[in-house]
Order: sequence, then C-alpha cells, then structure tokens
Amino acid sequence: MTAGEMASDRPAFAVLVAEADDLQLQLVDVLLSDPRFHLARAASARAALEYLKANTPDLIIAAADLPDLDGYALVSRVKRVVRLAHVPVILTTEADAGLGLSQRTRRRAEEAQVDLLLPRPLGDKNLKERALRLLQQGGSGRKRADQPRLATTLVLEEALERLPLPPPHPTRPAAPGSSDVVAGGAAAQPNAAQAQVAQAHLARAERESLIRENEALRNENRELRASIERLRRELNEARQVGRPGKR
Repeated sequence: MTAGEMASDRPAFAVLVAEADDLQLQLVDVLLSDPRFHLARAASARAALEYLKANTPDLIIAAADLPDLDGYALVSRVKRVVRLAHVPVILTTEADAGLGLSQRTRRRAEEAQVDLLLPRPLGDKNLKERALRLLQQGGSGRKRADQPRLATTLVLEEALERLPLPPPHPTRPAAPGSSDVVAGGAAAQPNAAQAQVAQAHLARAERESLIRENEALRNENRELRASIERLRRELNEARQVGRPGKR
C-alpha cells in the first residue's frame, strides 16, 4: 500500500506544529495543504507540552529555536514518554551558510531521536510525501539506556515547571481544518494575501536551497580533486622511491 492510499483510507492525520515564526507556519500550511492533515499549532514549547500531555498526534513538526526550550530538548522529552515514543518527529533548523546541515547538528538530532531533520527556511516541495512516508513507517522509537521511558507524562510536566510563564496572548480564531493550541499562542491559517507571501517565500527558499546544494557539491568536487591530486603525488613519490638509482 502506498502512502497516498494509506492516507485516503483513514481520517485526517493530527499534526502538531511547534513553531514561533509566523512565516514558517505559513510555509507549513502551504506545503501540507491537504484535507488529510489537521494542524494544531503551538508557538512555544510550553504550548506543545501542554498539548502533548492530553493528546497523541500522528506527527510532530518542531522548530529547533523555540523561544522557551530548544527543539532538541523538546523532542528528547517527547521520546521518553511511552505513549509518544513512536510518534514521528520532523525538526527544522537553520543551515550553515553554504554548507548545509553540519555534522554537529545531525549528531544532536540523532541523539534527540529526531526522525527527519530539515533546513530552514522550509523549501521542500516533497514535505507532504515525506510526512506521509514517516506516518506509514512510524517514529524511530529508539530506546536509550540513559533515558528510561515513562508510562506517564511526568517528564513533560517536569519540563513545564522549569519553563517561564508565557505573556498574555490575544486569542485568534483558527481556520477550518486547523486549531490553535493554548498556553503559548499559535498562528492562524494564512489568508489569501499571507498565502501569496508564503508562496513567494517558498520560491525564494527553494532557490536558496539549490544554491546551498550547488555550493556543497562544489565543495565536495574541490575536496575530491584535492584527494586525487594528493594520491597522484603519493603514487609518483612511491615510484621514485622504488626506481633503481642511475649508474
């Protein structure tokens, strides 16, 4: 069964989007514009944790730079809860200029048990298909010896106790097919003008993504040429050493 067939046979997937940046939220709205997805939006880690205490989404999309708790720490705590351990998580983070996602960033994501790491700003046209594939496969659910899983949400409640209280936030109506999460606020579904802005930003993000990929390929090509040149020198030196002396 394909991801599309699987999605059409069941109700809408509940997707928790933990993101403080309105523009990034709009990009997610555009990229996941599909009746198969029902988005619940949280503008802070506190809002996301409050939601997760009582709800089990099918997918979580979180930003690495949430204002009150970084996304890696949020994901790490979520994966320690038995009920949430197998929920797939997509984490979005800033890429290093011209280098893409660094090894350090990838290691942090792996340690936090992130299922898919994506660079910001989001410009992945295949986000919907990748999300459906993750939903079909399920989250990694890897169990770390130093982080035992809990049958309760105690780890979430402990994290909430350490977070600062959010400032008062005006309530905004949620659009059809979506909902806002309390205790931290969220962004409403974009209107037509906002959608146009998001589309323009998406096109720019795609161009920037291509530029980063091209730069990364150029760097790899330079490194490959340097390696080939070094091997040639070593081979020539080995030949010189093995050549009998002139009489």
